[in-house]
Amino acid sequence: MLNTLLLAILVLFPLVPVMAGGKQFPCKGLGTYKYRQCTSERLRHSTEQLGVQLPADLVGKWKKTIQDACAAAYSGLVGSTLYVPITTGCADRMNRSLLQEFHGWED
Repeated sequence: MLNTLLLAILVLFPLVPVMAGGKQFPCKGLGTYKYRQCTSERLRHSTEQLGVQLPADLVGKWKKTIQDACAAAYSGLVGSTLYVPITTGCADRMNRSLLQEFHGWED
């Protein structure tokens, strides 16, 4: 059941623009090294925020699911210098999308 829900989210994810702090893809336009740093830091932060919202075992399942989904989405870039930062950015956007769901009812 959880896998089906996560898969549905992953399939629909590209249809929903993700806005983070009013800017879509805030690390865009940086050189490869700085882009990698930016996406890594954002992923670390969003993962920490998820850890507050979800039990540790569910965070682990979520991380594995988005890792697999982002790897599949960008499989054409495997071996390039951009593969790691782009898949890291993908994972961060997925985290932030889920975090918005937790806070959406508060508005």
